[in-house]
Amino acid sequence: AYFENGTRAIIHAQYRNAQSVTSASKNEYLPKLVEEIDLYLKKKPEGLIPTEILFWLGMKLFDQEDYANSAKFLSLASTPAKPEDSQLILWERLGVARQEIGQFDLALDAAEKQFALSKSPAAEAKALLTKSRALAGKQLYDEARVAAREGSNRQKEGRIGAMLMLQLGDVEFAENNYPEAAALFIVPATTFDDPQITPLALWKTVRAIDGELAKMGDGAATSERGKGLVDKKAELEAEIGKRFPEFRPEKI
Repeated sequence: AYFENGTRAIIHAQYRNAQSVTSASKNEYLPKLVEEIDLYLKKKPEGLIPTEILFWLGMKLFDQEDYANSAKFLSLASTPAKPEDSQLILWERLGVARQEIGQFDLALDAAEKQFALSKSPAAEAKALLTKSRALAGKQLYDEARVAAREGSNRQKEGRIGAMLMLQLGDVEFAENNYPEAAALFIVPATTFDDPQITPLALWKTVRAIDGELAKMGDGAATSERGKGLVDKKAELEAEIGKRFPEFRPEKI
């Protein structure tokens, strides 16, 4: 009892400290809070941490892209038996975090709960994006394509619409359908102006062209189509360099 009371008091103190940090810089108290909760649950697996703390910590860790710990604490904060008792944003972030760390079946479970609680086509589209990514992670490309198309039908505009179009391209790319992938990638590259998505879409288009040129082999250098693809690739690479000189191909 002494250990439990003492540890719970420390957890609450670390939580208050972590909450007090308002700047966007790295919160030095977060790792300490993670450490204390991990220690407590290791000693007392059935121990109860206030949901408010688990949810807050999971959300903060998600923002820092610590997806493994975010998934752990959001899972602990969630109510899988009664999904409606957890906030929609919890299922949304939990699904993404699980997908990011390769827990594809668990990501699908969270995405299904997210979809069921969504009140608008735009919200449903977010859930379908995570569902498609998780299915693609399981190499279930036909199902991933269907989920992304369903999402795209609900949300064609804006950031989510662009990300769904990229996801459709990623599915085609994974199946070596490079012309189809390029045709999908180029849409957000040319119709959606965003400092992250636009250069990523351009870069993905270049990769798809590279894939098709490799598929064509030696004939790429001599055929009219091959020369056209080489020229298009050079044009897109120049555009990335000119418009987005700081761009590095990382996940968004």
